Amino acid sequence: MKVKVGINGYGTIGKRVADAVAAQSDMEIVGVTKTRPSV
Repeated sequence: MKVKVGINGYGTIGKRVADAVAAQSDMEIVGVTKTRPSV
């Protein structure tokens, strides 16, 4: 069973977390939220 991961924000840290999760065979990204509204 894979660990499901949600990422809050996709800045520098969020991108690094996504890369780290993608490298793990027992984890999967299930969602990413945007923390700053569009202008």
